[in-house]
Formats: sequence, C-alpha cells, structure tokens
Amino acid sequence: MHVERRTISAEEGILHDSVVVPISRPETIESIVNIACDMLADDGTLRLLYVIEVPYQLPLEFAETRKTKATELLAMAADHSRKRGFTPRQEVVVARDIPQAILDMADRYKADLILMGSSQRSVPEKVLFGSIVGRVLREAPCEVIVYSYPKTMQPIKYDRILVPTSGFKHAWRALDIALHFQMLFGSSVASLYVGDDRAKADQIQDSARTHAEQLGSKIETLYKTGSVVDTIVDIARSGGYTLIIIGSTERPSYYKFLLGSTADEVVTRAPCNVLIVRTKK
Repeated sequence: MHVERRTISAEEGILHDSVVVPISRPETIESIVNIACDMLADDGTLRLLYVIEVPYQLPLEFAETRKTKATELLAMAADHSRKRGFTPRQEVVVARDIPQAILDMADRYKADLILMGSSQRSVPEKVLFGSIVGRVLREAPCEVIVYSYPKTMQPIKYDRILVPTSGFKHAWRALDIALHFQMLFGSSVASLYVGDDRAKADQIQDSARTHAEQLGSKIETLYKTGSVVDTIVDIARSGGYTLIIIGSTERPSYYKFLLGSTADEVVTRAPCNVLIVRTKK
C-alpha cells in the first residue's frame, strides 16, 4: 500500500532525475510504475517506453499491427503515473533489436535508472531473463533495477524487506534502496549475511548498521550459515518478508550467468517479489 511521499534530501543519492521504464506486460504495469515513482525525484522525468520489435525478415511497416496494443499499455501506465502525481513522457519505438532500443533511449535521454519487469520463474536458469533483460543489465550506462515477481502476481509491498548482503557495491546499493523505502513507507528492513566467516559477517553488518543509523534508520542484522540460496529463501518465507532486494554479482561470471548463481536461484525460488539491483559501472 502506498502512502504520501516524504521529502527526501538530494544528498541521499537515491532519487533519480531521469527514469526509463520499458513497458511490456499489463500485469506488471501498476507495480512497476509505483516503483518508478518511488525512485523518481519530485522534478524528475519519467519516460514510458514500448518497443515494437520487427524481425529482420519482415518490413518495418509490420509494426503498424502492434501499435494499438502499444498505445493502450502506455496509456494504462501513464494513468497510474498521473495518480502518483507524475506526468510521464510516452514513446513507441519500432526496432529490430529490443535491448538495443532500450539502451539507446537510456543514452539519448541521459537516464540514471532503467526499471524493468520480468516474470521468468518457469524458464531454465540459463535463460532466466532472456536476452532482453540480460543485455540491458550487462550493458546499460546507468543503474538498472529488475522487478521480478512470482507466477502468481503479487502487488509490490514494502512492509518487510530482506536484503541479502555480500559486502560488494551492488549489495550496498540494494541496502540504500531498502532504507529509502523504509523512510517512505516505514518498512522493516533486515540485512542478511550467509556464510562461514563470522568475522567478515560482523564487519559487514556493523558497517550496515552504522550506515543506516547515519541516515536516521534502524535495521535488523542476521547471520546464518549453510546453503546461501536455501537460507535466503527460508528466511524470506519464515519471516514473512514481502520483498527481497538483492544486488547483482560483481564476479567475472556476471557476463556468463547474468546475475550470478545466487541471485539467479533466489529469483527462481523466492516466495515474494524481488528487486535485482545493478548500480552504475
């Protein structure tokens, strides 16, 4: 449930001036627009994009058969945006390559955030987000947030947020976003470290607590041993968490596995909505 926005200071570095939201599925529109509005500065620009892909073997005129659907979905998204107090800019783009069109738009309008929705819980892990989201995650010149939702669509909720942490920059950004939502909605936030190195866990969690306190917030810190993915999923389920925010990996395997095996499996198995965060390069 969304409430009135509080005033957030610019130095917190969370609100974005230019947000690009590719629209694709009607069931994601309300949640993804709400997230975009929650991440947008009061004087920021929200751009809603629908890309009509035309295969190379077809003439570009083929796009005319898809424009009615495109404009309808953009109108739905724009309506939700206006309800949140933002007047978005809408654009239908005809392209041979959807991810390239998204990347080009982000570059053209100097976007500092691309927000995408994806439900891929039933596809093989190796093609978890497919080429569209995967390429945008890898190549975007700005921050990317992917909203992944269970097969049974659940509205985005911020009441209880779980942030698995590794201590790397994408994980820290995930925590910052969770704290932003806590400031907006009074969320409960827990930082979870899973591993065998207690000293490292304590160091990371102490830093997380201190960082939250400096922003006037409080978080719960959790340390667990065992299987990383199993533990994250079990804690999310038993703790009644409504949202997991997880950073994408920074390991070299990123380009092979998109998000890294941990984030991949969490998205596949999570009992709640998940936001995957890849901050700026």
